[in-house]
Amino acid sequence: MAPWILVAEDDPLSRRMLVKTLKGRGYEVIDVDNGQTAWERLDGPSPPQIAVLDWMMPGLTGIELCQRLRAEAGRPYTYVMLLTARNRHQDFLDGYAAGVDDFVVKPYAPEQLLARLEAAERVVSVMSAPRGLSGALAEAEASPGGDLLIRAGEVTGRVLFHGGRVAWIHLSSEPGSLVDVLRGEPDGVSPEDVRAVLAESAASGRNFAEVLIDWGLISEDALHERVRLWLRGKLRSILALEGAFTMFAPQARAYRGELTYTLAELLPEGLPAVQVLARPRLATAQVQVLTDEPTPAVMAAMQSAMEVRGVRAAALFDADRGVCLGRLGADLDEALALRLLQLQYSESGERVEDAMLTRGRRYHLIGATSVKDQFVYLELDRSLVNIGLARVALRTVAEKVALAGA
Repeated sequence: MAPWILVAEDDPLSRRMLVKTLKGRGYEVIDVDNGQTAWERLDGPSPPQIAVLDWMMPGLTGIELCQRLRAEAGRPYTYVMLLTARNRHQDFLDGYAAGVDDFVVKPYAPEQLLARLEAAERVVSVMSAPRGLSGALAEAEASPGGDLLIRAGEVTGRVLFHGGRVAWIHLSSEPGSLVDVLRGEPDGVSPEDVRAVLAESAASGRNFAEVLIDWGLISEDALHERVRLWLRGKLRSILALEGAFTMFAPQARAYRGELTYTLAELLPEGLPAVQVLARPRLATAQVQVLTDEPTPAVMAAMQSAMEVRGVRAAALFDADRGVCLGRLGADLDEALALRLLQLQYSESGERVEDAMLTRGRRYHLIGATSVKDQFVYLELDRSLVNIGLARVALRTVAEKVALAGA
């Protein structure tokens, strides 16, 4: 089933032709003639999976719409294709920095647009597919709290998170209660005592674990370990489920008690934490950093840029290999750095000598050195920097890098 598409184009004739083309290919299309109405559709319930936006239109531009979309974490991903008559290298840099996925330059052939939409469908399919258990666990661990829901056939499970820690685990195929957790040797608590503690907790409002310990029925360490092993067994069973569908549902709830555990404490023995908890990092997966400590010559060159008022970070990139040769200052905006590296060459092979992006409160400068494929990157604070001085610093660093033979 083809995804539905939002078309935002203020020219009536262009919009009609575009809608006719898309519907002829079987897409469900909703069209609007201004940016504000487009945003109401994008920000409403069941937003479109693909948006084809004109760059310039009343209300909000295509770039502004994309910036709003990307600024909202956690929303369903909308693939943004920008229609534009602009074809300057800097225009593409600005668009990619705003989060645009693809461009179609006017005038365009319908076949070109449809081919790009087929590629967009593949991206949307991947982005909207249910994530695996590892991704859902990572999201839950990074959240303030909520429920991780798991279903595999007739088996259902729920992992309750609070403050990035596991508070409890339910699994329909392995029912159990506090009585089951605490009974047995050594240091077991009888079912009668457990029920008495539950009654006291309900009457006094005190925490169950606190009453257990105060009554001397079990030590704090023994209680913590018993619950940990119980939850570890539940998690082991969940990890063994095949073809499980998982979903994390954020939920704010009050939690009274200290019996919570990190995922690392609950992972079964022999299962490295990285298998469950690894989060993709753009720095290692996309922009490889060869070294965090630049060579002395490169460090000296970049340090001269760091001394300019308003410069937050300096880095040297090899664009051909997609690697960072060295960096100083604040953490890099890795996604933006990757975009800049991808756009250093136009289709004709022409190299960009100097380019600047504006993103929020930051300027991003990049300039070529005389060393093949190497570029100097500076991140600047807009409120502090003098652009003229920053450009001079950029050129000075480029010259020093070339002299150093980096």
